[in-house]
Amino acid sequence: MSTMKIKKAYCVFGYQCNNNCKICAVSSGERAKKEKISTNELVNFVLSLPEDIQILEISGGEPTVRNDFFEILERIKSRRPGLSYVLLTNGRRLSSRCFAERLSAYPIIHVIVALHSWKEEKHDWVTGARGSFRETIHGVRNALDAGMNVELKTIVTKANYTELERIASLVLSMFDDVKAFSFHALDITGNALRNAELFAVRMTDITENLSRAAEIVESSGLRVKFYGFPYCVLPEHLWRFVAPQPKTIYGYKSPTKQIINRRFEDNYGLLEPCEKCVMRSKCWGVWYSYIDYFGADEIVPITQ
Repeated sequence: MSTMKIKKAYCVFGYQCNNNCKICAVSSGERAKKEKISTNELVNFVLSLPEDIQILEISGGEPTVRNDFFEILERIKSRRPGLSYVLLTNGRRLSSRCFAERLSAYPIIHVIVALHSWKEEKHDWVTGARGSFRETIHGVRNALDAGMNVELKTIVTKANYTELERIASLVLSMFDDVKAFSFHALDITGNALRNAELFAVRMTDITENLSRAAEIVESSGLRVKFYGFPYCVLPEHLWRFVAPQPKTIYGYKSPTKQIINRRFEDNYGLLEPCEKCVMRSKCWGVWYSYIDYFGADEIVPITQ
């Protein structure tokens, strides 16, 4: 077992959300059944983390819809003042300038906001929430104006892979101060599995579109990152975009289930053939849900 110190914690602030995304890894039914995580449970969990933890990555659901969101941050800040935050959000609550400015008072490393299409109506169709596109765009603008670093992310699906270039161009035309753009493979579980015929796509079918979009983003000076795409499904010229394997992630899924590991090994990881791959020490592997749906024929070890 590795003795490497854990420096980053991943914490789900509950599964409630103001969207109902068709590609969410949690199904609508499961989200309704999930036990609500109390204020004290969240605060106590964070305060129980090892002192080596330096970054708290906050996720959901949609963490910002909690009425006690700022109370939680304030209580954590008072007890762990050296802790910094990464916020994963749909950005809608940040469409309130007051909310965005209040959030900027905390040590936010960056805010990661999901964008599903360059078309308003299509983004709203994916999220199941009319008006969500406009609120997300306004939220990004407010976050940037409040001085926060923002990263845009797009989960690549059958419904949007042919428009990745347009999504990238939209972001670049609207936000010249965004710092990074990331492309993510789809976790085909929950709502995403229910809607797999609409959204699931083989990774090897989207590499040309992914390449063109990444080059557009990179040529504008933004950082480009790929998550969930193993090296073996990508042409070699795209390997430089694969985000480094997370060495120090501490996960929290629910009040009754904690995952403390280098990665979420029950959902994601390397396969048996990967043992022969020369890139295995750098590679995240693949969503197991992807293998369940498509099989493993695309996963071919790189031997030289």
